This record gives sequence, structure tokens and C-alpha cells, in this order.
Amino acid sequence: MYSSGSKGEDTVERVIKAQEEERRRVARDIHDGPAQMMANAILQLEIVERLISEDPPRALEEIRDLRKAITECLREIRRIVFDLRPMMLDDLGLAPALRRYVSDFSQRHGLPVEMNVLGKETRLDPVVELVLFRIVQEALNNARKHALASKVVVTLGYGVSAVGASIEDNGKGFDLAAVSRGVGRSEKLGIAGMKERAKLLGGSLDIDTAPGRGTRVAVRIPIADPDTRGSAGR
Repeated sequence: MYSSGSKGEDTVERVIKAQEEERRRVARDIHDGPAQMMANAILQLEIVERLISEDPPRALEEIRDLRKAITECLREIRRIVFDLRPMMLDDLGLAPALRRYVSDFSQRHGLPVEMNVLGKETRLDPVVELVLFRIVQEALNNARKHALASKVVVTLGYGVSAVGASIEDNGKGFDLAAVSRGVGRSEKLGIAGMKERAKLLGGSLDIDTAPGRGTRVAVRIPIADPDTRGSAGR
């Protein structure tokens, strides 16, 4: 296995691994979702071709089913695109984008997610907004896939010198030390990816968990004082 010779190289290696894990996840989503749906649609079209002259009413019924399937496929593609790069994040900012994502996530997976926003909502540096969005996204997916939670609370907090977010679930929790040692490869990569994202912006990410008592992920990223940002542009 590759062994880096410095902390900087080790950080780059972990970031690359996290990126590759994300690419694999997207590939699985496309393969199991839209790609499979389109393959089924082709089969339905072949059935329609045979029925169009033999049994027109049945062919019409198949066409209606096909329309529903294509509509669902389009919805799934839009979800994947939103997960990859939510345009709302660029247009409206972090809080509105997270509200939309949390609502869609909750409906899609049947997992109740409560979202709270503390402080005055304001636009942040695009990189800060993207990093916080990705961390919340990863933590929610972890709560669904690994924690088996029945409820999650997401809190976004705006401060003068920092912005933070916490994601708390009532799931089964886990042994953080064991995961850090490499037990549970995907969980380790997910945690490493979240921590590296926060660290690259001078922030911090803490995880409070234990088997049987849920998990709380808290991230804090420093931001420039609004007055400082304003004076810097003069």
C-alpha cells in the first residue's frame, strides 16, 4: 500500500480516496437507477411494437406505463444532478439549498429529518457553502445507511466569526476508535473526507458517538467578519 512521506501528502491521499469513493457511489446510483430504468423502457418499447397492430388497447396501456417510468427516470436523474452540484446552492445560498436537500432526502428515504437555522442567514464564500453542504450530505447518508436512525436533527448556525452545522441522529452509534483504525472502510473514508474538507478551510469536525447512543457530527468553519470583508473591498 502507498505510504506518504509527509502530512501534506497524506492529506492529499485521503482526499483522493474520499473523492474516488464518492465517484463509486455516483456510478452505483446511475447504474442501479436511471440506467436500469432506461433498459426496462427499451423492453417496454419492444412490447409496444409487437402490440401496436395486434392489440392497440394493450399497447396504449403499455405506453402509459412507459410514460410513468420515464417520468420517474427523469426525477431520479435530477436528484443525482442535484446531489452532484445543487444549482440552488449557487443561486440562493447554503440554508435554502440544505432545506431543499433535507426535505427531498426525508421524503425519498422515509426518514424524518428536522432542520433548524440559528443566527442571521447570509451568503458565505462559495467554497465554505459547498464544504458545509457536502458534510451535511455525507452525515445524513451515514445516518441512513449505517446508523439505522429513525430521526435526524440538522442545525445550521451563523455566527460573526464562524459558521457551523451539527447533524444528530438517534441511531445505533458506533465505536469511533475502531472505525478510525480501519474497521469499516467506507465509514472511515466518509469520516476522513468530512474532516479533511473542514480542515482545508481551517475548521474542525468532531464526532460524538458510542454504540447504542446515536451520533452527533459537529463542524465549525471560521469566516471573515462582515465589516472586515466590506473594508477589504474598499
